Amino acid sequence: MKPKTKLILRAGLALLAASISATWCLLAASNSQPIVDAAKGTTTDTPAVTPFRDIASVGPLTHVWIGNEVSCQVQHVADGTTHEFYPPGTIPGDCGTFIAMGGTLYAPDFANHGTTATGNLGTYTVFTPISQTPVTGTGTSADPFRVVTVVDVAATGLRIQQTDAYVIGNESYQTDIMITNSGEGAASGILYRAGDAFLQGSDQGYGFTEVFGGNRNAVGASANPNNIPPGRIEEWIPLTGNNNFYEAFYGEIWHWIGTKVAFPNLCGCTTLQDNGAGISWNFSIPAGGTVTYSHTTTFSPTGGATPSPTPTPTATVAPQEAFVTVSRNSVKKGQQAAFIVALDPGPAVLPVTVDYSMSGSATLGTDYTLSGTPGQVTIPAGDFSANVILTARKNVNKGATMTLIPGVGYFLSGFADDVATIRIKKK
Repeated sequence: MKPKTKLILRAGLALLAASISATWCLLAASNSQPIVDAAKGTTTDTPAVTPFRDIASVGPLTHVWIGNEVSCQVQHVADGTTHEFYPPGTIPGDCGTFIAMGGTLYAPDFANHGTTATGNLGTYTVFTPISQTPVTGTGTSADPFRVVTVVDVAATGLRIQQTDAYVIGNESYQTDIMITNSGEGAASGILYRAGDAFLQGSDQGYGFTEVFGGNRNAVGASANPNNIPPGRIEEWIPLTGNNNFYEAFYGEIWHWIGTKVAFPNLCGCTTLQDNGAGISWNFSIPAGGTVTYSHTTTFSPTGGATPSPTPTPTATVAPQEAFVTVSRNSVKKGQQAAFIVALDPGPAVLPVTVDYSMSGSATLGTDYTLSGTPGQVTIPAGDFSANVILTARKNVNKGATMTLIPGVGYFLSGFADDVATIRIKKK
């Protein structure tokens, strides 16, 4: 079994339900013995399955599956029920996000996918799943379908917030990866996005590359050498520049990621092989800083990618410390008091959603009620704080305690100002 880090539970973001159905699959893992498939060196551990979300639509990408540990799988309308990444019947597949940092590789939990051929990665530490939203949006260009997945990079102080978005009618979906460094020092490493191609129902393909403005170097698998003439493709197109790329035998892609070195900017473009491909970026994030890297994954049947605009640079916003205090220490039946969730320093540059939990001897819903969305409060851009209003329903001589929970876009001090209590008094 590969090393795994301890799961840390966190309150999920409460978002509107999607207009399409979202599937959350979670089956209990068992300690079965691996079975080796000599055809591809595939390791199968059954019946363990990774939880995932399903962006399902009329397509042409009829399904975009995202694992809760930032793995992926795709289905194209032209390929029926055959998936676009190996293994063609496994959800999620051998596709995803990786980080190499400090001599350690961090990766999705491929050993828990049921079937995988990623053995050449070598030893790695699995990302720690924190939360994953339901599918939201309507699938239009103004309101794409979205899934937001949050994982911790073990105990490094790095947190990934990955947003995968799809617009009905497009041959590609977009992935935005925001990395926040809550550690005390700067963090540097390599971010990879890669997959084992299963193009047009075949495990064999050629490669090709494209160059876009802003020093953006795309790479993909193609049905024809160098994609000439244009045909079916699976292509990683960076929206953030200064990236590296690699297309090669699938095992070499995994091996290279396992070496924890940036991709070598090579393509076996004229070699028919069981191939994979991907892109990488070198990153350096100051303490308290945030960086974002974006790309699209394209599955065009005509060999022409959707035009890829040069993106607007993403502002880097340092997370702010969140703390909680109260407007008054105690209330009686019918009275109100506020839990005041604030930022230091303020104001918020962008809207900041702070997660919290409630505890204490008082019972929510019976002894008191709270305003707003349960478990979270959003501080609008330009504001220093936001209130969660407690209304006492009984005179009970009990306490209601709010505890802030670590999240994205803010950090906690770890001291007493992460917790506040309002006492509900008897007459």
